[in-house]
Amino acid sequence: MRLEVLQIEGFGKFHNRRMEFGSGLNIVYGKNEAGKSTMHTFIKAMLFGLSRKRNKRGESEYDRYEPWKGGSYGGSMELSVAGRRLRIERDFRKDADDLRLTWADTEEVVEAPEETLKKLMGGLTENAYKNTISIGQLEAQTEKGMAGEFRQIVSNLTGTGSSELSYDRAIEYLENKKKELSERTDENAVINYTRRMGRIRNLERELSDPKYENRLPVYTDLRDKMRERLEDISEEKEKLLLKLEKAEGTLSENGFSDMASVDAYEKMSDEAFAEYEKNSKALKNKAKAVFAVALCVLGVLSLAAAGYLFIKALSFPDGFFACSIIIGERIFPAGINGIIFIIAALILIVCGVLMLFRRRSRRLKLRKAEEKLKEIFGAHIGNAEISSASLGALKERLAEFRKLIDAVSRSSKELSDINEELIKLHENRDSCTEIIGNEEKLRAEVEDKLTELNSLKSEAEELKRIIAANNSIKEDIDALDLAKEKLSELSGKIRGSIGIHLNKEASRLIKDVTGGAYDSMDVSDDMEIFLNTENRMVPIESLSAGTMDQIYLALRISAVKLIERGAEKYPLIFDDSFALYDDDRLKMALNSLAKAEADREPRQMIIFSCHHREESFLDQAGIKYNLIRI
Repeated sequence: MRLEVLQIEGFGKFHNRRMEFGSGLNIVYGKNEAGKSTMHTFIKAMLFGLSRKRNKRGESEYDRYEPWKGGSYGGSMELSVAGRRLRIERDFRKDADDLRLTWADTEEVVEAPEETLKKLMGGLTENAYKNTISIGQLEAQTEKGMAGEFRQIVSNLTGTGSSELSYDRAIEYLENKKKELSERTDENAVINYTRRMGRIRNLERELSDPKYENRLPVYTDLRDKMRERLEDISEEKEKLLLKLEKAEGTLSENGFSDMASVDAYEKMSDEAFAEYEKNSKALKNKAKAVFAVALCVLGVLSLAAAGYLFIKALSFPDGFFACSIIIGERIFPAGINGIIFIIAALILIVCGVLMLFRRRSRRLKLRKAEEKLKEIFGAHIGNAEISSASLGALKERLAEFRKLIDAVSRSSKELSDINEELIKLHENRDSCTEIIGNEEKLRAEVEDKLTELNSLKSEAEELKRIIAANNSIKEDIDALDLAKEKLSELSGKIRGSIGIHLNKEASRLIKDVTGGAYDSMDVSDDMEIFLNTENRMVPIESLSAGTMDQIYLALRISAVKLIERGAEKYPLIFDDSFALYDDDRLKMALNSLAKAEADREPRQMIIFSCHHREESFLDQAGIKYNLIRI
């Protein structure tokens, strides 16, 4: 695989910039800030895209490399791969990187570009690219720090096959994850769930008690009906009271209170009418009046006769009783007859006067009876005429009063019944209200129990979820334990295969890049690293920074060969990888790379540098290279 052409439309400081690369060594020269790192990033971006993830300062890779002059953001890169020329195009301005693949020799657009590119790159990931193809220098500045970093890289490569994947950190991560999962486990969840389910069953049993049956609607409806009945019967009572008041007022106005008073009034009327008729009939008989007068006249005449005789007898010389008078042919003793006439006169006058007084008494009684009857008839029938018809009308009127009294009596009985019903209704309503109060208390109790029940069910569901989560966490913990076991097993296998290959390949390259100063590298089980000479083993801590950088270079190239596994060879990109090298080390490194490219392993190499040393040494050694100036 070779990088043929870069066409940068817009990326950082570059605009409409085209660069062509050769098949062997390529030196990309540029002063500091000339854009070497930008070009290096562009190559990576064309292969894997740009990250828009922001760091702690709020910056993203996408923001950092936006074109300075605006316009297009992207470009293309041509690779020779699988015997054909592939053009990779990306437009970073769109929501997601717009990737387009075209076979440049036929202009055939490739379907499924992401999958195709990944396949053509042999499954190489961005992380693997940074750890192998893209080779920088050790980041630590002190020799002690560089030794530790190098040891970590070797440990990672031999333990996991990747310089950035640490077996120890992986184990530590798994342990921390296991601890984190264990802390998230609620050990009391099962006990709490059992307790809550027990309480739930108790509450459900309590709520099934017949006393909690909801009778509130029945009694509420019954109370409403009683309230309606009370309103109706109270209205009926009011109407009846008005009727009674009116009837009793009518009776009172006419002087009646009960049936006896009507009967007494009728009796009095009958007696008055009988008295009136009797006296009226007696006064109509004039003969008795004439007879009474005649008796009085006869009495007066008798008294006069008696006086005459008394005068004669008293004046008679022979005595009062000796005097006689001759009337016709008969002789009457004057004194005795005088006495007789006086007695007769008195009797006649007394009888006549008595008869006249009796007649006068009848007239008074008649007048009194007449006045009473006129008062009665005028009051009750509106006609003061005294007659049998009036009496009959009065009796009819009194019959109406009797009916009214009877109606009043019935109404009073009905009122009494209504009052009794009202009392019962009030008692029943009060009893119903009391029952409703008790039902409402039971409803409130039920609501409290239901609230508690729902809360317990929610808690039980949550605890059930927690138990399921605990089980899932336990499965995760088991999986973590299994992962640790498998990781240890795989790490051992990697150490037994990749580690050996890496040791062997790195040892061969170390001999070349160090000019034979060291001929091999050994890594102990506890990650102690030694470089071997003919006479001794040198621990890595004893090496200079430049030597460690040489070994780092050899190790990275060995890692590249490891991931290729006999497939098409990737180009190697060196980004200021020789900054710490002195001139001798640089010559040895360049000779080693040129030798590998020319003899055993022809591959493209691109060296980014801000120095001219690489050009000078390659020119002195007569090694061909392609120079690109930025």
